[in-house]
Amino acid sequence: MIERPLQSTVNVAGEGVAVQALLLAGSIRTARAQPLARSLGVPLAALPVDASRTLLTWWIESLKSTGAVTRISVAISDASERNWYERIIEESGVECSVWVDRNEHRGAAGTVRDFFDACGAESDTGILVAECSTFGDFGLDRLLPLGATPDYATREQCAAPHASVLMWTDGRPAGALYLSRASIQQIPTIGYFDVKEQLLPAIAKSGSPATAVLSRAAPHRVGSLQGYLKLMNARADAGVEMISPQASIHPTAVLQGGVLIGKGVEVGAGAVISGSVIMSGARVASGAIVARSVVPPGASVRAGVRVIDQVFASLESSGRDGR
Repeated sequence: MIERPLQSTVNVAGEGVAVQALLLAGSIRTARAQPLARSLGVPLAALPVDASRTLLTWWIESLKSTGAVTRISVAISDASERNWYERIIEESGVECSVWVDRNEHRGAAGTVRDFFDACGAESDTGILVAECSTFGDFGLDRLLPLGATPDYATREQCAAPHASVLMWTDGRPAGALYLSRASIQQIPTIGYFDVKEQLLPAIAKSGSPATAVLSRAAPHRVGSLQGYLKLMNARADAGVEMISPQASIHPTAVLQGGVLIGKGVEVGAGAVISGSVIMSGARVASGAIVARSVVPPGASVRAGVRVIDQVFASLESSGRDGR
């Protein structure tokens, strides 16, 4: 059971509340991996959302802006990908740690419990959980204890099982929720356990139904090519800077629609890029056309080649010059 959305909020920063945050990033290689990450061979966290920030750095900035999050961790399920995330974090200069859940097939709630058992001792309230595949101006502060619901006005009352779920007006989950310590401790330590299908009903059964908190904006899902490009169009329409000043673009090249050009990109004479993302270090040669597509970092689109409605090349592609 989820109660009606709440729109009021209270500043939690002055109350001395310390909240941990966990970004669920998953893995490139698992069966549950997001299609875009699998096609690119790049973690979703590495996807740029404007000229200077990746999805990971945007999430960390959003979490820090709540004024109450004191520690941020990224949960992944494949230890071999740890270097990927650590490199993104190092290059961005953000404060964040990478945590590997070595228990297989645990589900989102199971991962939260595993993290809590391993790293949650510092949190005196609970954990703010977010999906790295979602983007939006959510208003994460509304999820936090002493702010999400007036029914939990003291830390003692926060000891009751409770969850606050961020949702959009059409009923869609917006990819973030707050779980109290008591609610996390209801998650089994073994076996698969889902948030929506198992954890929230368990909390409701305990007599503390989850609270729906209204998101400030519609969520964007960036796990697929179409979802990612839709976000890029929305960002461009909003006037966000999408062209890196460290890119080299020939004066005769044509950029149209929601285009993102990353650091170190080279775009040759007469090339046309429409509604696409060219990630850092990639090259689009003279006369090439890239439309409604993503070109991964370091890939090369040769002269005259047409790339339409596709992820052009993965990091595992020989020569990095397309499929």
